Amino acid sequence: MIEPQSSRAAGGVGWVSHGTPLLLFVTLGLPAGALGVAWPYMRDSLHAPLAGLGLLLAAFTAAYFLASASSGPLGARVGTRVLLIAGCGLAATGLLGLSLASGWWMVPLVSLLSGGGSGFIDAAANAHTSLNRGVRYMGWLHASWAVGAALGPLVVVVSIGLRGSWRASFLAIAAAFFAVGVLVGYRRRDWIDTVPELNRPSQ
Repeated sequence: MIEPQSSRAAGGVGWVSHGTPLLLFVTLGLPAGALGVAWPYMRDSLHAPLAGLGLLLAAFTAAYFLASASSGPLGARVGTRVLLIAGCGLAATGLLGLSLASGWWMVPLVSLLSGGGSGFIDAAANAHTSLNRGVRYMGWLHASWAVGAALGPLVVVVSIGLRGSWRASFLAIAAAFFAVGVLVGYRRRDWIDTVPELNRPSQ
């Protein structure tokens, strides 16, 4: 009989102590919550067209889809941890570009970066969790995304209140992606594959 995933965690530490994936998904949810609140201010300062939000989301979604679809082969080649670090780097770069954008034409371009990074993170973390941590942890993972999405608007409101601009909010979220990427790199044991050998496909 195979014992529960939580009791087989590395070093005998239960799933509750493995908070890196949860922090990763809190960060992943931040832009989703921030964008809707920030958009009216972004559109005004960047002189974006009325359909600009749709173009931004289209660019983000296209890159997200391509990154998610390619995450399986890439993850098998470089490993989950490296793929997540790359995803955090792409997302941080895209959000930094968004915070520094001087013209509307730059926004869809940097959205490709943030969409690709988010796609890598979402697909790789979900795949690892489903194979190694079980259903209960998966529920906590998705709840963490909802926490991030709920905090995103607050980040924008604080940015506008303190700085009078939406830009500082995306700069802060970019810094959060960078920080959690460093944490993912440091906490390498959180991404060790713990699937039992008897469950692995035969070579």
